[in-house]
Amino acid sequence: MNPKLEAIAAKAAEDLVGLVRDGEEKILAAWTEAEVQAQLEDTKPKFKLSVGITLDLDKDTMDTDLSWSVKHHLSVSSTIPDPSQPDLPMDDTTITLSVEGRAPVTVPLQKFHDMVAAKVKGSDET
Repeated sequence: MNPKLEAIAAKAAEDLVGLVRDGEEKILAAWTEAEVQAQLEDTKPKFKLSVGITLDLDKDTMDTDLSWSVKHHLSVSSTIPDPSQPDLPMDDTTITLSVEGRAPVTVPLQKFHDMVAAKVKGSDET
């Protein structure tokens, strides 16, 4: 192996061990959460750790990153607007919420709006 690449790999491995030590409590909590959610949803548990190495060639520095998380995704399904048609009630519009490792949930947009408004109002009162 190229000596410079070997040195970079060794440094990244050393950094990774330090990052895992520093984040151990949070990593294990997220791992446990992934297992619990999989059991609740009767799915196979999966937990992803991602390692990244960024080399800044101008500054001759390197960053080693460790990340873990549950991926969150929001989407809205609605009809395509047609300026030549009058506005219709949004009774049929839905929003689909999905979180990695969980089954997507689709709710009417109005219900989602009401839930968010109630949550925002509740957080303002605290």
